[in-house]
Formats: sequence, structure tokens, C-alpha cells
Amino acid sequence: MTDSVDTQRTEEIVKVANKALRKFGLTDNEIAVYVQTLIHGELSPFTAAKLTDIPRTTVYDVFMTLSLKGLIDLEHNSGFEKQQTRVRAKNPSIMRKILEERRRETYDIETDLSLVLPLLKREYHKEDSNALIEFLPGIEGMKRVYLELEGVEQSSQKDAISWTNLMPLDMLGGKIVNNDVRQGSLNRVKKQIRTKYLVPLNNWTKHVMTYQSSIDPDYLKTRDFRFIESPIFECYLEMVIANNVFKAACAEGEEVWGLIIKSKALVATLRSIFISQWQNAQPITPDLVKSWGKNAFLQEQRRKKQQ
Repeated sequence: MTDSVDTQRTEEIVKVANKALRKFGLTDNEIAVYVQTLIHGELSPFTAAKLTDIPRTTVYDVFMTLSLKGLIDLEHNSGFEKQQTRVRAKNPSIMRKILEERRRETYDIETDLSLVLPLLKREYHKEDSNALIEFLPGIEGMKRVYLELEGVEQSSQKDAISWTNLMPLDMLGGKIVNNDVRQGSLNRVKKQIRTKYLVPLNNWTKHVMTYQSSIDPDYLKTRDFRFIESPIFECYLEMVIANNVFKAACAEGEEVWGLIIKSKALVATLRSIFISQWQNAQPITPDLVKSWGKNAFLQEQRRKKQQ
């Protein structure tokens, strides 16, 4: 009867305490022996092996490790013979003191490391760049990056996000820009992709939206635009984030350039900024675009074409 009671108590304790004792740093064998020590008060290697089904030769090692971890006391009845070894469990509250000591040791190590880490990191990083940064000046640099943006957005599918100023036709010409936009729509239809775009709401935004949605029936279907209507939100670049790469194309005033940066840290930071802005932005819907009226520039283009 006593054996069955002890077995039940052991199972209950192990079931409740197993996870915490594992986190404390005990192995399965150590947990089994430690629990039996708590229940019986004192154990010999023979008794521990019998109660836990752990080989006696292994029990000796478990006794030693539990002792080194501060949870039991070893007692030797005659010299240091293993056969005479007996153990007693310490008050389980000792684990709190052990954890406090570990914390103190951790802080001690951390303070020492804080002094040596700059030296070690200087050797680790050396002079090699661990981020790719490529600046492409002039029209050709801007053009290369701009024409790559559509490909980046489509290859990364749902991962791609973009701030856009809806690039004017000045630098590249209407044919290149419109063909690029249309081809992007067709590819998105095929791959079932919708890239997220944040834009400022102004006269230029309305002009591009009414123009492109009129000449490209898939323009709004394949792109998810949201606007921020605020005088403090301005965007003079085409910027895309995807696959841990940031790309930007600028053709604003005197500045004409392209930029490519491969950096997890930069992309993660910019993505979090984008998401916070996106959550507060308003969607640009076909009905909203329709409410802005017909595009006068497009109407004039078509009139001249007819002539």
C-alpha cells in the first residue's frame, strides 16, 4: 500500500514540477532522483536505483550532479566509498537562492562583457561591409532603379510595400512609364498580386490616378493605394521595400539618382513605419477616383490623336 501511495505522490509531483525543474536545469534522471529524495528524506544509491529504475552506476553520477547544483547533501558513512553514500534533500527554497546567485553572476559577466565587446566586435566586423549600399547618380541610375521597382514588387508578392510620388513623365517619357505601369498590371493579374502603396493626397495624385485608371483597366484592381491627407506628409521619391532590400528612385528638381540598400535592419525599421502609417491611411477606391472627374490631360491627348 505504501509503495502505491509513494508512486502516486511521485507521479503527481513530477507532473506538476517537471517543466519548472527542467527550466531550472535538471535532467530527467536528476528530476526522478530529486523527487524521490524529497519524498523519502534520505536515500542510498541502491534505494534510489530501485525507486527510479535508473542503473545504480548512473545514480552515483546523478547524486554528484545534484550535489554540485546545491539541491542535496551527500553523506558518507564510511570514508568515501560509493556504496556507503547516502543523500538528503535540502529545503527546496534553496532554488530561489541559487537563482539569485545566478542572476548576480549573470550581471557580473554582463558588466565585464560590456567592456570587452567593443574590442571583440571590432575584430569580428573588421572593415568589411555587411550591408550592400549602391548609389546610382544621374538619369541612367534613376532609370535603372525605377524600372527595377516593378520587378521587385512582383517577385516578392505580398512582401512588397511602397511609398510613391507617382513618378512624373519628365525624365523617362510617357511611353516608358505607361508601358511599365501597364506591364506591371498584367503581371499582377497573372500572379494575383496586390502591392501596397502609400501616397500623399494632392492635385498630382489625383491627376495620375484619374489618368492611369482611365488607360489601364487593371490599374486599381492590382494595386492597393492608400492616401494620407496631411500637409506634413510629402513624398518626392519612388521607394520600395521587399526581400530585405530598399530601393529608391528620385527625379525631383535638381536631384536625379537611384539608391539600392540591402539591410535587414533598415528594411525592418522602414516596414514598421510603413505599417503604422498604413493603418491610419484612407483607401483610394474606384468610386473615389471617379469622384475627382475626368482627366483633362488625357482628354486633350485623345483629341489630338483623333486629329
